[in-house]
Amino acid sequence: MTLVRTVARVRFAERCDTSAEASFPAGYQYLAAIAKANSAMDAQQLFREGVIAIREHQDYTRARQLLKQSLELEPRNIQAWLWLTRTVNDPSQKLAFVQRALQIDANHSEARKLYQRLNGQVAQPPSVSNPSHSSSQLQPSPESTPGIAGFREMIAATRIDAAPQTTKSELSLAEKHQVQQHLGQADLAIQAGNLPDAIAQWLEVLSIQVDHPEAIKKAAINLWNRGYEDEARAILQNAFDAKTTSPVVYQTAIQLAEDADNPREATRLRLRLARLPDTDQATIDYLVAHFLQLKQPKYAMRVLEYARQASPDNQRYLIRLGDLKQEFGSQDEAISLYEQAAQTSRRSQLRRAAEERLHDFVPTLSDRERTSVLLALREVIGISIIYLALAFQDVGLDFGNMNPVHWAGIGLAVIGSYLFVTATSSPQQLPLARWLGGNVPEDQDTHVPILSVETRVMMGILGISLLIAAFIFVFGNALELLIDPVRPDDLYEIFELDDPQAESLR
Repeated sequence: MTLVRTVARVRFAERCDTSAEASFPAGYQYLAAIAKANSAMDAQQLFREGVIAIREHQDYTRARQLLKQSLELEPRNIQAWLWLTRTVNDPSQKLAFVQRALQIDANHSEARKLYQRLNGQVAQPPSVSNPSHSSSQLQPSPESTPGIAGFREMIAATRIDAAPQTTKSELSLAEKHQVQQHLGQADLAIQAGNLPDAIAQWLEVLSIQVDHPEAIKKAAINLWNRGYEDEARAILQNAFDAKTTSPVVYQTAIQLAEDADNPREATRLRLRLARLPDTDQATIDYLVAHFLQLKQPKYAMRVLEYARQASPDNQRYLIRLGDLKQEFGSQDEAISLYEQAAQTSRRSQLRRAAEERLHDFVPTLSDRERTSVLLALREVIGISIIYLALAFQDVGLDFGNMNPVHWAGIGLAVIGSYLFVTATSSPQQLPLARWLGGNVPEDQDTHVPILSVETRVMMGILGISLLIAAFIFVFGNALELLIDPVRPDDLYEIFELDDPQAESLR
């Protein structure tokens, strides 16, 4: 049996009360009794499922939906109102649910204890200080409490033709005083158990500042809980129309969208919340965790992209986004994000974390490799072979023609290349680095000493000088020809006079 049909039966049953006995035939009264009995059974089933959702599954969103459906069918179920307090975190919401329970039974001990705990400023609910009074005394007086029409008029008053004031606007001293006065009166109304009066005061605040965080959150949530859903949406829409940047407005709208079982709207609002310049890091972390829990990494990465636009140098956002990019296959983008996080000006644990992640992608030397003399000699041998090849070319591709000058150049190339390699790529060779007074660097992930900058500069200059001298020694003949080339007119001096080729050349 659908919920719509059940609600229809309840409404039909409510019309069939004792005052209408004369107007309805006995058959209709009988049908009304059946409708009430069936709806009560459905309400109890929904109530039990809601309790199970809390106790066994800790699914508070589902439990809240089930309990609210149960209360639509059986609004005088005190236990349902009390269990509903376990599905929300906002104390004002909890207090509103307890007050609904006390309106049904002002002497309910569990409800009174919970009220005192939530509202510790008073020893007991003022409206039920006399246990002999009926629960109807908790209802606000018609004179002091606006009804739904009154709420609508007050909400409409927050829509002004001129640019509305938001949290970005600077209120005058008089307006600040008015806001504090209305908030204080709202607190007094809550203490007196008069929630409608409190809502009226919060709406007065919103007529001054359309997105006041405390007023809009409390007004929207309490209007929603009392069944004024359109009015709750209206005050939030007023703030959106005013281009509010208050995260509280979006967080409240998200809560109402979830209560209305509208996940698409909640997702849209969460993405808009991530783009606000005033959204703090804790909220961004929550949004990312939420989307990952729902297995929606695309939205999680979009949240971090929006947050990075507002804070481009935030290392936490860069690293977190890089982790997600890496996890879902975008390795190049992950490396780029880690590099940005590692290139920030300040040293921090986050920067080191980014560097560690980069090490997983970019090959790096271990301490054993940094201290190896053999690795340095491998580079020296490579450079020396180049000089040997130059000498081989200089003597006409015949090693037998190499003179001592060429061999001296090869020796200088070995020494010069070792000094240059040590100064540039291998400054942590042991025991050389320790002998020359090297120290362990604090800003690098290593535990071995490194040559000082001054020592490395001197070794580099000396190494380059020796390499230049070695080049002159091994390539001497070629350099002489480059400086003083042989002219064609002097060729006859090169050849013997009795050489036929020389004669022909002459």
